Amino acid sequence: PILVSSLAMYAVAAQSASPTHPLHDRTLLAMVTAGVVVDALIVVAMVDRTMGMGLTPNRVAATGLNLVLLANLTGLMVRQWRRISSGDLEAPARWQAAYLPVLAGWATVVAVGLPLVFQGA
Repeated sequence: PILVSSLAMYAVAAQSASPTHPLHDRTLLAMVTAGVVVDALIVVAMVDRTMGMGLTPNRVAATGLNLVLLANLTGLMVRQWRRISSGDLEAPARWQAAYLPVLAGWATVVAVGLPLVFQGA
């Protein structure tokens, strides 16, 4: 999921506001959709493991990151579909730019919040 997210962010940043080849847009949509499916399966497996083995800082950080990436990829998938279907060429780029504070927020939670919650664990 991290690799797919990284590639998708790069591809969206490289897309121009002008129309691109339809194959490019559809390939990006397929890649992001595959990332959503895989990340959803990973989140289910991680939650199952956490329920069975208990909370640890690493499990919380990894599961949270995958939830953040799943939301990002899902939003990007919807915006990429809009780009293809309705011609809203800026939708994916706007989504990525608006989602950056969420990524920064989760990084802050992991760096500051988790050590406080799991003090001494």
